[in-house]
Amino acid sequence: MRVAHVVWGLNYGGIETMLVNIVNQQIQLGADAYIVVLNNQYAPTLIEKLDFRVKVILGQRGQNSKNPGLISWFNHVLTDISPDVIHFHSSKAIGLLKRSMRSKAVVTLHDVPRGLTRNRYLPSFISNQFLIFNLWGINNGCVGNIDKFNKVFAISKAVKTQLQEKYGIHSKLIYNGILSGLFKPRSLHTPTDFFRIVQVGRLDYAKKGQDLLLKALTKLPNNVVADFIGEGPDLEELKRMAKDLGLEARVNWLGTKTQEYLYEHLRDYDLFVQPSRFEGFGLTVAEAMAAQVPTIVSSGEGPEEVTQGERFGWVFKSEDVDSLVEKIQWIYNHYQEALEKAAKGREHILSNFDVKATAKNYLASYLFEESE
Repeated sequence: MRVAHVVWGLNYGGIETMLVNIVNQQIQLGADAYIVVLNNQYAPTLIEKLDFRVKVILGQRGQNSKNPGLISWFNHVLTDISPDVIHFHSSKAIGLLKRSMRSKAVVTLHDVPRGLTRNRYLPSFISNQFLIFNLWGINNGCVGNIDKFNKVFAISKAVKTQLQEKYGIHSKLIYNGILSGLFKPRSLHTPTDFFRIVQVGRLDYAKKGQDLLLKALTKLPNNVVADFIGEGPDLEELKRMAKDLGLEARVNWLGTKTQEYLYEHLRDYDLFVQPSRFEGFGLTVAEAMAAQVPTIVSSGEGPEEVTQGERFGWVFKSEDVDSLVEKIQWIYNHYQEALEKAAKGREHILSNFDVKATAKNYLASYLFEESE
């Protein structure tokens, strides 16, 4: 089977790093795999992690460019590849694809569904021609054009349910996966001088909720400290918040770290907190659990699905700082019990969220109709 994966960029990020792992596994399973990168944004060191048999085609479009030449370039590339399946990782990008190829198009929705499938204010004959108006960002949600695909994949039950209930779109559930066996497990020692919290993710607090964790720290003992791993548009604003809250000495901003760093160093922490306001899945949650680190997530969406509620982790009420503080304090005061649950959580991740299963499930699902 020849599969062409389509992404806007290939920089370090949850989706992109996972895609590299998925494509490598698909190659191992006998597929002929391509990655088509639309924008001129990619990390050479990430591309180097791809199996040498993966073909990568790099576009030259600037991130904010509206040059229609992208359409002809993209369709020429796909004509040359002649794939059996065109797997998009952004639904809006199907606006580039000529109609004769759309029967091969599938998409993974990597977040909770938000926005409009197309712009309701434009005449249908304009919206339908190449769907460019949605493509260039008039629709600011993540579901633009999603009803134009032959098949839709959801990364969690939460995403699948919301797609059906809000948009009437049926989807196939395929969980995200990680290279679970590469994460070294935390030892069973209890914290000593400092209780170290880690949060990993894009610094975008309207979605990821890092501000909630900062506010929670002000209500916890001074030996509770936090490292934030990741970059994003809100770095300076979050630093300002930390300063205003008197937390400068208790917070570190570590920037982006490689997967190899996380394999080795997530186990150095005493607690992982994912305070997202909305989240489709939570790859970093699975990674922390694979590292046998006690894990707290917010209620209601994908991360709570990964922890199976409080079976393998802890869940605080979304947006509620006091609820988050309560969960952190309980783990702080009952750490041996927390480690016992974390050990079970690691086994849960190793058994259910490995990327090998993700890649295999995609290959099995591309060309078959749904039975569910």
